[in-house]
Amino acid sequence: MVTRNAIDTGLVVDVPHGGTGRTSWAGSTTNGILKCDGSQLLTSSLVTIDANNVILNPQQPAFFAYKDSTTANATGDGTVYPVVFNVEAYDLTSSYNTGTGVFTAPKTGTYSLSSSVFSNNAGGYARSTMSILFIVNVSTVAQQDTYWNNTVNTLHVWRNVVLNLNANDTVSISAVISGAGAKASNIFGNPAIQMFTYFSGHLIG
Repeated sequence: MVTRNAIDTGLVVDVPHGGTGRTSWAGSTTNGILKCDGSQLLTSSLVTIDANNVILNPQQPAFFAYKDSTTANATGDGTVYPVVFNVEAYDLTSSYNTGTGVFTAPKTGTYSLSSSVFSNNAGGYARSTMSILFIVNVSTVAQQDTYWNNTVNTLHVWRNVVLNLNANDTVSISAVISGAGAKASNIFGNPAIQMFTYFSGHLIG
């Protein structure tokens, strides 16, 4: 059951049974969000709607991290190499760990996650294959492959996935190159070219 009450501004809102006009209003805001916690009306100054009706939420989980230096001889012989993207460009909820390369979902929801991994010394063999793995907790849930084109000594893989994650699920990225003949393939990183080897994501809802 709800009780209809009018606030000083003349706005008419529905609040749950037991709420009353003024006592149901906590604080004030000019362009924030009005919400109900089940018993009273509240405002959020963090979530805002601008003049163009764009909703802004600085607490929405989102991150971008990249690898700023090259790891030599990381793979090439089929070794699965966990990639640590050690520099953050941003991380709104401090959910990505630059020391381990692991993103921990802060909330249950649907996430869009993307990664790119570049090898600048792929071995030079016509049958070299490079894959990136999206690992949730301990299971590989997505994989993307590419093959050496026999013209340049590099391999590059990119993929986006949309995943339903529970709070505290972890996501990490591993890379593997096989067919190069030896463990002699590098995983490239460079602070000036962040888009070559990176991991990013955000909560969709």
